[in-house]
Amino acid sequence: MEVEEKIQKHIINYYKCLELHQIKWKQTVCELKPFIKALKTQIEQFIVVDRYNIEKTEFEKYEFLKERLHLKIYKGIEEEFSSISKLISNLNVICHDLRTKTTQLENLTVTLDWTIDSKSFLVRGSALQRPLGEILDWAYRIMTYYKDVMAAIYDTFQKISYLDANSVQKFEECFYENHEIENLVEHALQYLQLCEQVVVS
Repeated sequence: MEVEEKIQKHIINYYKCLELHQIKWKQTVCELKPFIKALKTQIEQFIVVDRYNIEKTEFEKYEFLKERLHLKIYKGIEEEFSSISKLISNLNVICHDLRTKTTQLENLTVTLDWTIDSKSFLVRGSALQRPLGEILDWAYRIMTYYKDVMAAIYDTFQKISYLDANSVQKFEECFYENHEIENLVEHALQYLQLCEQVVVS
């Protein structure tokens, strides 16, 4: 099989991987939202219990109750952490698959003629398919975005504090949609879908 045929097949495989990536990513983020909301609520409860002041005459009784409440909330927080951690691992696997497909596609293009006068069908592009350089640029930008998002997710998740509700908010913000990337992915998928109709000449 010639190099250009292999690249064309990898472009199609990349398109399928990107499409599946978007579906799985959005599904997993939707699954995460109720756990993040529950975590935020329980941390707020933990803070309220921790900061509540009472009369000294009731101190011993309150300290016992406070300890029990803290323990109960703590267990709830740990359960949410466990559920969130599993879903973050799922997101990492999803992103790893996309990185693998992107890297495989890039590695195959090394031997192509990238000069201005290139006779390569893929490098030049056609009425049905964008030039390969544009497709690789889309793939790299999308891969880099999700790589950075995963790094931010891990960083903010590790920094969540039982006594800081804002730390959960920063973690939650990692999952806000980036409209620029969403538009780029949609744009890329529209063009990459046409690759299945292209016959390498």
